[in-house]
Amino acid sequence: MATLDEALANVPADAPLPAPFLHPDAVAYLVLGSQMGTEMMRRGLPDDQQTGYFGQDPDMTAWRAFCARMGAMDSTTPEAQRILSDANRAFAIFTAAADSILMLDGHASPLARAS
Repeated sequence: MATLDEALANVPADAPLPAPFLHPDAVAYLVLGSQMGTEMMRRGLPDDQQTGYFGQDPDMTAWRAFCARMGAMDSTTPEAQRILSDANRAFAIFTAAADSILMLDGHASPLARAS
């Protein structure tokens, strides 16, 4: 605790608070859903190119457990709304990062124009 107090000693009282953490189920949706999307892309590759990232099988047990957990949740609860909001926020983070990388000659990338 003393180390934390020392680290915060020089932080101005009116400094903005860090963004809240993403809800773990929002992160699970992105990670597990990404695995499912990668599986769909992998199916279109020749066998000899299904290596590295494209050689990994999705964690179907975790995906099914996630879907069951989300299916059992009342979608009108504050927690469900936070999961949805945080998933959208995480997608926005990825989109902003991709746009900053793909921005060419000051023109928005196709990814930015599509959103």
